[in-house]
Amino acid sequence: MSRHGRVRPRARMSEAEFAVFLANRTPGATSAGAFSKPNKFRNVKVVYEGLKFDSKKELKWWLILLQDQADGKIRDLKRQVRFVLADKADLGGKRLTPDLRYYADYVYVEVATGARIVADAKGKRTREYMQKRHLMWAIHKILVKEL
Repeated sequence: MSRHGRVRPRARMSEAEFAVFLANRTPGATSAGAFSKPNKFRNVKVVYEGLKFDSKKELKWWLILLQDQADGKIRDLKRQVRFVLADKADLGGKRLTPDLRYYADYVYVEVATGARIVADAKGKRTREYMQKRHLMWAIHKILVKEL
């Protein structure tokens, strides 16, 4: 941008510059050549057997829990279970605010104790997560287990 607030036209890339640009693209970039923005916490999304996971750690725990279920240690294993922490509300605007929700990575039952476990594969404990974890206890009396 010039000092007068006008956008200066960009010079076109030469064929050689464009070849270097394409060679240095990130692997997740689109075919148009735009760079993909890395995730805020540097986690890598993974697809395994058609299931999408938000991180490699989440996939690792899924495989561990599947093995525990096969061994008979746990049962009723579920992924991405939704819990409503607060119903939608009318705050005087044009629209209702949506439900406040918490999505647990895993919910299962321990066979030995019969306890229902809500678990989350955490790499970084964010403020939002800590608040939702607190609300899970205050509203549902469920303590979230961090893996």
